[in-house]
Amino acid sequence: MSTLKKLSFVAALGLAAFASPAQSAGIELGQLNCKVDGGVGFVFGSSKKLNCVFTSVNDNGARQRYSGKIQKYGVDLGFTGDSVIIWTVVAAENSNVSSKHIRGTYSGASASAALAVGLGANVLIGGSENSIALQPVSVSGETGVNVAAGFARITLR
Repeated sequence: MSTLKKLSFVAALGLAAFASPAQSAGIELGQLNCKVDGGVGFVFGSSKKLNCVFTSVNDNGARQRYSGKIQKYGVDLGFTGDSVIIWTVVAAENSNVSSKHIRGTYSGASASAALAVGLGANVLIGGSENSIALQPVSVSGETGVNVAAGFARITLR
């Protein structure tokens, strides 16, 4: 592995560790597994399609499908292939939110880096009455040449 690839990989790991918070207090509703279409990042951001499957921890592991998009604002330079992001979906303890309420818009910090293979993390808040958090379980597995940092916004429908 070349020195540049090693440095890129180490930087991406550090970035992912920094961006991944410890599990916060709340009620776990399930996991959201999203396939993100590849694409090109522009200087001020990008927009890519999402296809997601939510698996509930209740309801005997019932699955719900969602589509949407992820938009990144800030520095986003380069191109990436398809990637996968897995989040734990957590509701605030004092909310009346169930797994049927995860449609909506989420936003928060975002960071990723790729040189052939890369990593990224997104910590997002939103959904019904902004009472749901999407916490990274598995950082995205990106391929391509890309660096991005800033603000991410996801819309699920």
